[in-house]
Amino acid sequence: MADKTILDLPEYTQPLTGDEQLYLVTGTPAKDFRISADSFMLPDGSNLILGSDADGDMYYRAAGVLARLAKGGANSKLFMDALGAAPEWAAGCKGVTTTFDLSIATGSFNIAGVGFKPSKVLCVCAVTGAFVGSVGWQDSSGARYCIYMYGANQLAIHTSAFAVGRIGADSQVFEVSSWGDDGVTIGHTKVGSPTGTLTMAFLFER
Repeated sequence: MADKTILDLPEYTQPLTGDEQLYLVTGTPAKDFRISADSFMLPDGSNLILGSDADGDMYYRAAGVLARLAKGGANSKLFMDALGAAPEWAAGCKGVTTTFDLSIATGSFNIAGVGFKPSKVLCVCAVTGAFVGSVGWQDSSGARYCIYMYGANQLAIHTSAFAVGRIGADSQVFEVSSWGDDGVTIGHTKVGSPTGTLTMAFLFER
């Protein structure tokens, strides 16, 4: 029989089990060695058997050994967990809607139930049936910006708020004052005597 190289040999594509062994010939003079599946060990003494995992799974270092992260759902994104210790899959965004009485005195309110610590928020708000509303955003660095309406065919820019409800000279101005693990605290400043119910739709991003 003609000589063959290693690459000429048929490929064995099944994972090794404890009963199967791999034979090596190495050294000069040549010596035979047997390597069983149990010889392929991780530092913690466990086996890395890829055949038992699902396509799309990932491995990462955890306390000096390999840990498996099961694949995420369709269109999910990879993030670090809240402790900053390990990767995890999540949607990374959450929409929340609430209403706000523009006559309330200067103060703050909480938005909870986001499910993660946000790093930015987009807000669209308006008073139904009135020329009052804005579109704006803020991120955890403190940057914020919005375009708001305060009368028929009148628009203005506000660079120190992410939302404004203004009727003439009377207004409520909103900004995120703190970023929590499950939402935000929003501070609002009342100017004059605004009235009406402002509907606020938030989109939070991780």
